[in-house]
This record gives sequence, structure tokens and C-alpha cells, in this order.
Amino acid sequence: MVVAFYEPGSGSSTSTATIQAMDVVEASGSVTLHRSLDHGVARQATGGGLETWGRLGGPGSAQFRHEIIRYEDGAWRVETSEDVAAETVPRQKDNTTF
Repeated sequence: MVVAFYEPGSGSSTSTATIQAMDVVEASGSVTLHRSLDHGVARQATGGGLETWGRLGGPGSAQFRHEIIRYEDGAWRVETSEDVAAETVPRQKDNTTF
């Protein structure tokens, strides 16, 4: 199960909530993966796993860290980690299914 902790939008009708953190939790209740994200977005990665984006720097930063994380050999592993421009980050409302 994936649990996401959201930051509320700015209050305008066009603002979108963003992810502050997310956990992957086993049926036993054990957290097997935790990710902290600043103004983050997450979705299921193509081919399995998770794909996340989290803002780098402070408010107004135009750079995000994009990661693809997959479960392999009994552990979560970061497969891809790259810095990307803000305009390449998908909108959260379009990517809420895990």
C-alpha cells in the first residue's frame, strides 16, 4: 500500500495539492520505503515501481529531482536519479493512481 502525505494547495480554485512525503507499507504495517518530497509528484512507474519528482532548492525553484525506484532482490532501489526542469514535471491531479 502507498500512503501519500499531501500539502494543501494555495487555496485558489486552480491550485493543486502536492506530495510532502510518501510511504510504501506492507500488510504487516512495516514501512518498507519512505520518500520526502518538496512540492512532490508521484505515480506508478512504467514497468513497476514508483516514479517521483521533488523540488530542489527553495520556493520558486525551477529544478526538480526525478527518481524511478523499483523493488529488486528484497529491497527498494533507486534506478534513475536526475535533475529536471519544472516544466517536465507532470501535474499531480493526473497521476494519483498507484
